[in-house]
Amino acid sequence: MWNDDVEYIELIKNDRGLGFSILDYQDPVDPKSAVIVVRSLVPKGVAEQDGRITPGDRLVSVNNKSIKNATLDEAVQALKGTLPGPVKLGICKPLSSCRPSGSASAQSFSDT
Repeated sequence: MWNDDVEYIELIKNDRGLGFSILDYQDPVDPKSAVIVVRSLVPKGVAEQDGRITPGDRLVSVNNKSIKNATLDEAVQALKGTLPGPVKLGICKPLSSCRPSGSASAQSFSDT
C-alpha cells in the first residue's frame, strides 16, 4: 500500500537514463490491476545521486502523464520516450508499515 499523496520529483535524464528500474505488482486494492513500482536504483545513477527515489516507491506519472492504469510496457515507453534533460516523475511512497507485497511480474525494465 502506498500513500495517496503524490510527490513530484524532477530528475535530469542523461545518456545513461534516469538510473532506476521498474516492475509491475498486482495492486493489493484491486487484484485485476497492476501498479508500477521502482525495483532498484543504478549505483551512481541519477536517481541514486538525487536520493529522493527509493526501491518500493510507486511511479504514477511521467512528465504529467498518468501511468496509474498503465501496463509495464506502457510505463517503459513513457520513460523511454522522454528526452535527455528534466523529467518530472510522480511518486507515491509506501505507507510506513507496508512494503509492496503480492505478485510481481517477472518482467522488469531498466532505463540505463
